[in-house]
Amino acid sequence: MPGSTLNWNTVNIPRGQRVEIWAKLAVPGAGARLTLHTDLTPESVANPNALHLGRTEDGAELRYATTLAHKVSDEFDAPFDTTIEVVEGIIAATIMPTLDTQIMEVLMPGTTRAVGSGYEELPFGGSIGAPSKYSVAAIWRMPEDNTKVAVFHLYNAIQDNALAFRVRKSGNAIGSTPIAFRGFAVASRAAGDQTGKFWKQVTV
Repeated sequence: MPGSTLNWNTVNIPRGQRVEIWAKLAVPGAGARLTLHTDLTPESVANPNALHLGRTEDGAELRYATTLAHKVSDEFDAPFDTTIEVVEGIIAATIMPTLDTQIMEVLMPGTTRAVGSGYEELPFGGSIGAPSKYSVAAIWRMPEDNTKVAVFHLYNAIQDNALAFRVRKSGNAIGSTPIAFRGFAVASRAAGDQTGKFWKQVTV
């Protein structure tokens, strides 16, 4: 009988491409995906508020994790079943344009950007109720076909990391800050598609 097929294909190994992180995107309808323009950025009519978060220090890290609840019995030492109790989707990166107040408003839960004569500001502190959540996606081109992209999309996310950017006169350190967008469930969506979607374009 024949052996099994080895998979040394490199097309599915993400490498050598920049990642673009976008916020304030539209949430796609049931069974749909983020609408892209021909240049593979979010299409502006479908995503009129799309905000590019600029340069990163070292790309992005995309995380999907589950917390499992194993079912066990006294008679056996191994579980006989398991269920998923928690699903986590996270887009993490180190963002560089920390003086852009439009970007920082998204990165600082509980702030609202204000603009006046000669200034822009992000006041914070005090009771303001539930912070805003955003639809956020990381988009990057496929390594061996840059006419196609892969997308990691969180439908309803909040930046869940303390901001920490350094201001200094000299040295190699720059004013970047680590961020981590954590996805929340959208209860009105179908089960199995409430938090986000990881997808890629393929040749038809």
